[in-house]
Amino acid sequence: MGASARELDSWLTSLFNDIGRDPKNPLLREFAVLGLGTLISERPEIPAEAYLKTYHALIAESLSPQFLATYSLEALERVEDLCEAVTGIAGECIPGGRESCIAYSRQRIREITGGFSASEDGATDAIVDEDPLRDWQVTSTAGPVWGALVTGYPAGNPLIRIGKALEFRLGLEITGEWSRKPKREVVEFGGRTLLKKDEFEEQLRESVRFAENQFVEIFKAREIPGLNRRYLFEAFSGPQGYSSPPFTGGSAGLALSMLSMSALDGLRVRNRQRRMVPGTAFTGQIDRTGRVLKVDDSEIPVKTRAVFRSPCTRFVVPEENYESASKTLEELKRANPDRELELIPAANIRDVYEDDRISSESAVSVPSIAINRARRRRKTLITGISSAVAVVSLAAVAAFSLVFFTKDLNSVQFDGKKIECINRFGNTYREIDLPYRVNVKEENNYDDNTGKSHRLLVDDIDGDGKRDLLFIGVEANSKDTDYFGTLHVHLFNNEGDEIRHVAAFDSIGMAIEDTTLYFRDVSYRKDAVIDLDGDGFKEVVLYFVDRLYFPSGVTVFSVKDEVAQTFIHAGHIQQMIVDDYDDDGLSDIVVAAECSRTDNSVLIVLDPRHIQGSSPPLDWVKFPGYEQNVAKYLILAPKSVVFDAQYGVERNYVERPNIRTLFVTENDRVQIGVCEWNMCNTCAVLLYTFGPDWRCTEVGTTEPYDQEFDRLKKDGHKQLRGITKNEYLESLKSGFRYLDGKAFIAGPVMNSGYRELMEIHAKQAAM
Repeated sequence: MGASARELDSWLTSLFNDIGRDPKNPLLREFAVLGLGTLISERPEIPAEAYLKTYHALIAESLSPQFLATYSLEALERVEDLCEAVTGIAGECIPGGRESCIAYSRQRIREITGGFSASEDGATDAIVDEDPLRDWQVTSTAGPVWGALVTGYPAGNPLIRIGKALEFRLGLEITGEWSRKPKREVVEFGGRTLLKKDEFEEQLRESVRFAENQFVEIFKAREIPGLNRRYLFEAFSGPQGYSSPPFTGGSAGLALSMLSMSALDGLRVRNRQRRMVPGTAFTGQIDRTGRVLKVDDSEIPVKTRAVFRSPCTRFVVPEENYESASKTLEELKRANPDRELELIPAANIRDVYEDDRISSESAVSVPSIAINRARRRRKTLITGISSAVAVVSLAAVAAFSLVFFTKDLNSVQFDGKKIECINRFGNTYREIDLPYRVNVKEENNYDDNTGKSHRLLVDDIDGDGKRDLLFIGVEANSKDTDYFGTLHVHLFNNEGDEIRHVAAFDSIGMAIEDTTLYFRDVSYRKDAVIDLDGDGFKEVVLYFVDRLYFPSGVTVFSVKDEVAQTFIHAGHIQQMIVDDYDDDGLSDIVVAAECSRTDNSVLIVLDPRHIQGSSPPLDWVKFPGYEQNVAKYLILAPKSVVFDAQYGVERNYVERPNIRTLFVTENDRVQIGVCEWNMCNTCAVLLYTFGPDWRCTEVGTTEPYDQEFDRLKKDGHKQLRGITKNEYLESLKSGFRYLDGKAFIAGPVMNSGYRELMEIHAKQAAM
């Protein structure tokens, strides 16, 4: 750890904060043990006592066998030093005691350095559930395969990196009846639906897509798209499972592809079936054509060492990384000549999958394929047979049945897990299970700006003239009963089939100096469903706030393209409207918000086509991934004499002028109501109206404001001497300030950050 004392302090503080939020994460615990152990043994000039005293419970818990069983050799070698240091402060907290902890860590070191042997686990056969009462559910399992990974903390600029060889497993569930219409697959990792659009998720999805394409196009298993498919990926180190947040790179793609192919083979959809041979580790990214792509060569030595210390006997690497892996392997074998590890170069997924060293092939009988296919389609078969037998008796009531059970979406109900599609006769003709849990809020008013748990809208969303179901849901990320979590938007057609699903960010990072905090739980406040670009397909615009009201933001979901763009605001957004308010033919998103930078309230105008970013720029805080200054206009409201006279008074004041109302006047102009002083149950409000160029054109008042203004005028307030009320209100029009890059100036002026962004897009479009 060649970092400065300040960097180490920031690193450790951020790490222990993340552990507090995710206490079951074994990887974060390993970083803590490795970081503190290294600090104690190699950096004695930097006192570690403060961390040991402050976080002694977390540190001691990290030394339990439960976590030690998952640690790499580098972390285990630091355990003894850390145990000695903890003993002097809170030794009684170490599970099993200091001596037991040290003995267990030494045992694990001996197992890793001297116990290189093939895994004792046999190949996990694909399993077909034979229980006829499982409501048509069929399950196929695959794994384990080993993935060689390098992960660092923090992810963006790691101070420490750890090489890991993890076991990956996959359960493929077929949960529903086969149909002729294609169904969308659901992909989960570590018990949660993946949301973050990063390399790891993209590789996971590419592995599933490639495997399915192979089985459909090459092996002619054309029934796969018509099945409800749920891929449940898991990663383990010993008994400990890992969730998705630690993994951000794409080097697990090859291992995940092997799992996907093997799980599909377990469904017995062709006359040859391959099962993974135990004891193989993989690294490598993939593309849509099935090529195995090179990974960062600097990570190959770390990964090779991790696999060398694992039970694996084979290590598959991309062809372009083979030379680097060979050099590292030669060095390791010189020190451990008895260790057998075969290095296998990989060029494309199919060749790897069909390599007899990696998977074994067996014949599948035609009757077995027919039986399993029938199980997946048995509901259809039973229905067909019953219909043929009963065709005469049903003829008289056929017309009535077609009408009564028609799939014509009229209304919906939702209980937090399941959506019921109801036709115009009041009958439920389709039940839709969500892949996550929503804590339903009883008073879920769609029209107000308080937090919501979900949204149900029956309307024509895709412009085909038929009613669709648009569902907005807040996935509960924990077992809490509140309505904070991750935002999802689903689109279902008239028959209840899901045709689109898009999710917002998995987390928002907020970097303050050398520390990055992550916000994962948000509540959405208000939405607008509107066709922003005139293509007939409606978009979803909503604004959200964090659990602590900071940060907040606006997300635009393009349900058609399955893309979400997000604007992050350092403050509390309170209101939102969406329409064309500057008469340029393009829709605007207008939000009113408190602003932490200015200690005031601001009106923000956004272009929904280019919303990914944040404004205004701040020196003390950054939002990685949202650095672009995208606000088209950001307008700072003035503080009038009423606010100045009351600020700091112990009772009946507002901390900053607060935009309580945001609406459109009869002549289609935007008007805001700024509260400057709370007066018992009412508020002294100034009403500002804006023209199409976002210049303030009119200032109005409410009666409470007039009362307070008149009192100040009568008391001889110095700012009001020799001026009438109308003259003073007129002067407020010029008090608005407009963001231009990093500065606020008299305006109105379009933000130069937005102008630069538009110039870049214009150049790209011209190329």
